[in-house]
Amino acid sequence: MGQGDCDEVRKVGAVYNLGGGARVRVNAVLRGLKKIVGKRLRVRYDAPQAGDVRHTSADCTRAANALGYAPSARLAEGLRAEVEWVHGSI
Repeated sequence: MGQGDCDEVRKVGAVYNLGGGARVRVNAVLRGLKKIVGKRLRVRYDAPQAGDVRHTSADCTRAANALGYAPSARLAEGLRAEVEWVHGSI
């Protein structure tokens, strides 16, 4: 990115993708949540809906360049923090 590009992404209202830097399967997230909460999860699998996205991943390049963003938590750590936050909010 050139300097002009950097100035562009720092504008007020700019949008940034944030993520862990790697694709994660939904089943891996479910296994992690099951391990954290210590209970069997009730999961229902349905046929894909029209317009469902099969694969997605956050490109964090813009946030890294403009904000110095870098993922700082692994999946299990982030899931545990989310579960703790939800429990504290109920």
